[in-house]
Amino acid sequence: MAIFGLDVGEKRVGVAKFDPETKIVTPVGVFLADKMDELVAKLATGDDDTLVVVGMPTNQRGELTAQSEMVKIWTMKLKSSLPENVKLVFFGESGTTKIAIERLRERGFDDVKIREARAAGVIDAEAACVILEGWAEENF
Repeated sequence: MAIFGLDVGEKRVGVAKFDPETKIVTPVGVFLADKMDELVAKLATGDDDTLVVVGMPTNQRGELTAQSEMVKIWTMKLKSSLPENVKLVFFGESGTTKIAIERLRERGFDDVKIREARAAGVIDAEAACVILEGWAEENF
């Protein structure tokens, strides 16, 4: 089974992948949110079952936000483009972008490299890792 995590933004979608055997999450990359066909091709990996964990933004109290509604609508569009062997689940997330930036800083990224990482989508993919790691902790 292939397991992916998505950090959905208005412009970009960060993607990560979880290996159930090694329990390791790795960043896959970033896709433009309005170019769903490329993302669908990545997620529809063949005949195997695939699970896609979509980060659902919540506020500090765990409540849904206006961003949550955007993610829900976008995810329903994605679902209509995916084959039946691809299942989608939501996983509550809050502050994953901040955590992703903190991780990059721990790896030696200064302000300039953080700006470059943001522009290149590295932060989005790292945020997808944070989402998928949270889901994996609860499910594996």
